[in-house]
Amino acid sequence: MIFARLLVGWLEENAAYDPPDLIVANPTYSDPAYARLGHIETIIAAASIEDYEGRWRFDAGGPPAIIKTRLTGKSAGQTAAAKRAAADALRAALVIPDPARTQGRHIVVFDDVCTTGSQLNAVADCLLAEGRAARVRALVLARAPWR
Repeated sequence: MIFARLLVGWLEENAAYDPPDLIVANPTYSDPAYARLGHIETIIAAASIEDYEGRWRFDAGGPPAIIKTRLTGKSAGQTAAAKRAAADALRAALVIPDPARTQGRHIVVFDDVCTTGSQLNAVADCLLAEGRAARVRALVLARAPWR
C-alpha cells in the first residue's frame, strides 16, 4: 500500500500535464495453477484503490494488457551481457492479449527497481511492436547503482 500511495502521489505531482492512457506493471510471471498477482501487479492493484478520485487508468482488471507467459532468468546481480540475455528472454516471453487496449495509447510501465533498463526496454518494445502503443515511458521507484 505504501508503494501504491507513492505511485499515485508521483502521478498527481508529475503526470497531470501529460497523463498516460494506461499504467501497466512490468509483468511478473504467474503460474496459472496459482491465482496470485505478482508484486508489481499487487502495487498497481493497490494504486487503483488509493486513486480514490479515479484519475488514473491502472491496468488492474483482468486480463492484463501485457502478460509474461513463462519464467525467465533473473538479471539481478548478473553481468551486462547476462542482463541483455535475460531481457531478450523476457521479450520472447511477452504477449499482448488484446492490442485494442494499447493501440495508439500513451502507456506508462511501472516497476520497483531499474538497473540497466534492459527489462523495461523489452516491455516497451512489446507494447510498441505488438500492442501498437503510440508512446511508452517507464516509472520506477528506485534506480539501482550500476557497477
